[in-house]
Amino acid sequence: MTNSLTAVVLPQLDELIVKFEEIKKRKREWDWSDIEGDEASGFIAAALAAIHRAAGVNSPFAKQSDEIIGQYPADFRSQAIPHIGGILKSLRHDVASG
Repeated sequence: MTNSLTAVVLPQLDELIVKFEEIKKRKREWDWSDIEGDEASGFIAAALAAIHRAAGVNSPFAKQSDEIIGQYPADFRSQAIPHIGGILKSLRHDVASG
């Protein structure tokens, strides 16, 4: 990844990771079911777009995130948030490491 692309991608990943941590602090239920559907869907959509953009649609990051999302029907999408958050953190580490 070029330095200019890294300069664009890292702030996006950082912003999503901050959002993930905010959601994580507010959740009360172990299964994340208290996170409203619109917030869960918005976070996940933004995260998937960033993952695909930063790593590519055929990357292990994208494939794993797509697989995780496929495991949760729309009504239970909030349960995918911790998994997607973990992928974002891992991707951010890889991008920052070059």
